[in-house]
Amino acid sequence: MKWHLDNMAVEVRYSDEFLYWDKTGLIAKELVGILPSFALVRASPSETNLASAKMGFTCRYSYKVLNLIQDCSFIDNPVLYKLAAPICALIFDTIQVTNIARLGNRLTYHCCFETVEEAAEQFRRITEGKDLGCNFLSTSEDPRLQSMSLNEISLNFKGDKLGVRLNIKTGKQVFNINGVVPEELRRHIPEDKAILILDIDVFTISGMSVEGLAVDEFLKSNTKLVETRIFPLVEV
Repeated sequence: MKWHLDNMAVEVRYSDEFLYWDKTGLIAKELVGILPSFALVRASPSETNLASAKMGFTCRYSYKVLNLIQDCSFIDNPVLYKLAAPICALIFDTIQVTNIARLGNRLTYHCCFETVEEAAEQFRRITEGKDLGCNFLSTSEDPRLQSMSLNEISLNFKGDKLGVRLNIKTGKQVFNINGVVPEELRRHIPEDKAILILDIDVFTISGMSVEGLAVDEFLKSNTKLVETRIFPLVEV
């Protein structure tokens, strides 16, 4: 099985820092200095949003949360690994964040199959092989419930320092082009593909000081954890 990374995201939650309202313009200016292709999407008292279409990268920040989102579907070298640390440092320093409540890293992958049936069969192998509840409703006395099949699973695990949430389901990869598409071009649009989707969120359990916080190492460690430890669990 070959897994393709669709997108990555970082979410940092912190206590209300109302300096956001005074400093949001300064932060936006500094962000453009970090990534010149950033363009303002929206600015409001509740949130500011900048995005780089060229790099498939979005930054949303507010008085209580920072979100960094990387679209990896057409980017060979995602900039999230490189930019997460300096952007976090900028936000923390400018609005005086000293502690964070939660640091999360979400990664979404897909694996392609020739047919919808093949994707469903791989999903069945995972749920039956790992005993993930595919037969839960079959023990019901209600025939309506007995006839239902599992098509998505969501699992949540927590340790002393980290938590992991996994979501696995089948789906379709759809290729769309906005606007009027000439017939000649339409013939070259790839057909929809049957896929298996693996959505993983790795997050800290408790709050921590921003001093010494290595966001870039957190991201690299999570990617390695998923690709070397979790992938083998779903490749049955």
